[in-house]
Amino acid sequence: MQVTFMDNISWLLSNLCQRNPPLSLELIRPILPVFDRLLNSENEDIICKIFAIYRYFMYILYPLWKNIIRFVQNYLNDYCTIFKLNE
Repeated sequence: MQVTFMDNISWLLSNLCQRNPPLSLELIRPILPVFDRLLNSENEDIICKIFAIYRYFMYILYPLWKNIIRFVQNYLNDYCTIFKLNE
């Protein structure tokens, strides 16, 4: 793919994914392979745009991840004493 085309796609995806209110995960899921393809680019600007999108995803998903992390930590504390972490 040409760098100009890939740069335009990364810009478009960045704008789509950083809108308010955020896109639902159902809308984002089909375009995830495009992010993978763009991350394999050798163009630093394109890679930076994709990482900015990933950072945005992390903010969106943090409440869910926080609950998953809490669940896993509670399970480890209750059932797997070898993995008990200091809280």
